[in-house]
Amino acid sequence: MNSVQYLSDLKTSTAYTSHYVNQYDANCTAGGGFFRWIQSNNTGVQEIYGYRIIPTTTTLGYWERVAEGPWRVEWFGVMNTAGQGTLASYGFTQAQLNTRYNIGGGSNFISTANTYDTAAIRFLFNLMELGYTFSISFERKEYYLNGTCNLPRRFSNTTVRDYELFQIEGNNAQMRVHSSQAAGTFDMWGRVINDQADALIQINTTFILRNILFRGSTSRLQKGLHLKCSYNSDLSNLVFTDLDVGLHLRFCLSATVSRCMAVGIINEAIHVDAGDPSVPGGWPGTTYTAGAAAASQSNSVEVFKFRHFCKFNSATSIKVSGCSGVVINQPIIEGSQQSRGIWFDSKGVSTVKDFKIHRAHIETTFVDEAIYLQPDNNSQIEIDGIFSQYNAIMVHCDGNSYGGYNNVIIRNINYITPASTFKATGTNTQWIFEYARSFDPFDPTNWTGTMPTIGTWSATPNPSSSARLFEVYPFYVR
Repeated sequence: MNSVQYLSDLKTSTAYTSHYVNQYDANCTAGGGFFRWIQSNNTGVQEIYGYRIIPTTTTLGYWERVAEGPWRVEWFGVMNTAGQGTLASYGFTQAQLNTRYNIGGGSNFISTANTYDTAAIRFLFNLMELGYTFSISFERKEYYLNGTCNLPRRFSNTTVRDYELFQIEGNNAQMRVHSSQAAGTFDMWGRVINDQADALIQINTTFILRNILFRGSTSRLQKGLHLKCSYNSDLSNLVFTDLDVGLHLRFCLSATVSRCMAVGIINEAIHVDAGDPSVPGGWPGTTYTAGAAAASQSNSVEVFKFRHFCKFNSATSIKVSGCSGVVINQPIIEGSQQSRGIWFDSKGVSTVKDFKIHRAHIETTFVDEAIYLQPDNNSQIEIDGIFSQYNAIMVHCDGNSYGGYNNVIIRNINYITPASTFKATGTNTQWIFEYARSFDPFDPTNWTGTMPTIGTWSATPNPSSSARLFEVYPFYVR
């Protein structure tokens, strides 16, 4: 067994046997490992620096890393230090980087302005996009980014629904904003979508992302994870800290967001959204109100056991914009006062019909309300379980936003403080309360503004003068 110090030493080695490499290069102490010699004509073989090394001394073979399981980011040159400079500061030219990193295309371009950590992650995401690997892992270290790392696009750019699955295991790795971009506005991880036709191709992709922390800077101008166009993605145990927006989902059908947490967020901790280009990061060819092939909603998303520790005067813990079938399951919202806890905005989309919150646990105060609803077009909204320890407008349904006639069903109010209220704006909503054990919906003092009229139930409501109010028990309607 031969041993060399750096990967570059393999290129000039004339001992055509297995080698052990100590480290990636003089600046990166990680990235070493065993490389076997493969006896084969190397003409036309693509060098993948960090995984496959083509020698300059012969055309009769090449070295390839001995490894099983997911490809590791460390193979491709990371420093994991806050003080690392740009690649230019270590003497790299753009031509050298093009040979090392910018091979065969991909959504990410590596430049001399990038840090080692940014370059390695971008390169590995490109390798996933090019089909070299579909599963990668990080170590439990800090990675300092000074630009967006774009998640892979489909290797096969076709509308045929042969789904591609990309798996990323973080092992509690922490993505950090490099000091050079502390005042920069960018997505830490994003994805490139060109237009709606492209979105309909890229939607046939599934991402499994686990155990990753995204930490912004003290300016809180960055977005942690901006995921676009996927089906059945599974995002679990992600943490978002000191960011403008934590997690932004665009056209992510049936995604599951499980056991994630956020702290110190300025705007939305989680935003379940469509691809409308009026919101930065969207794409042309779609709008909130578009139908059929132009639709780009994140329908049927479930957010499960999400905890948000609010920063004072932040905006919203969870916002849903123009998406249907979204379920917020057992959220915990606590910390300092913020504007709203959960905000459902139908955006006036005719196909957005339903939204559900299950067992909301609220331990903070709000400038506006804990739950804000803007339904449209005969929507049905269910809130099953509220526990709150502070006075607030618990639920505000604004029926004037878009019109239509809507049902708001509220069940199992386990506990809310005596001074908490509900609020109805507009005349087009039926409120149905069931098992409201700590709240009397027929007491006008429990409403901010005008209490809805106690009405007669209609399966096809068309109230003309006021909202309607019902209290439902197991065997009768009062």
